Amino acid sequence: MLGRKNRLNQAICGQIMKAGKYAPPSLLFTLRYIYSADSPRFSVVAPKKTAKLAVHRNSNRRRVYAALRAHMNEASVPPILGMFILRSDLTHTPVPAIQREIAEILAKIPR
Repeated sequence: MLGRKNRLNQAICGQIMKAGKYAPPSLLFTLRYIYSADSPRFSVVAPKKTAKLAVHRNSNRRRVYAALRAHMNEASVPPILGMFILRSDLTHTPVPAIQREIAEILAKIPR
C-alpha cells in the first residue's frame, strides 16, 4: 500500500477534477494530474462502473497502490498530484502488468 504521505486528500482530488490535465489513457486507467512543487502524490479512484462489489473495488485500489509504491522511489516519476481513475476491473490482472501500464503513462507526462 502507498504510504499516507504519498496519497491525496479529498480537497486536492476535487481541485484535480476541476482543473487537472489528462495524460494519454491506457486500457486499464486514466490519469488526471496537476503539477506540484512537492514530491509526487497519487490517489486511485475505482468507480462502480468497473466493479459492482465494494470488495473488488477496494482490492483493485490496493493493487494499484502496491504497483505505485514500486515507482515512488524512482527518479522518473514527475512531481505531480495525480488521480488514477480505473477503466476496467483489475481483479485478474497481474501486478507486473499494472506496473508496466503505470510506467508507460508516467513516461508520457511532459516535464
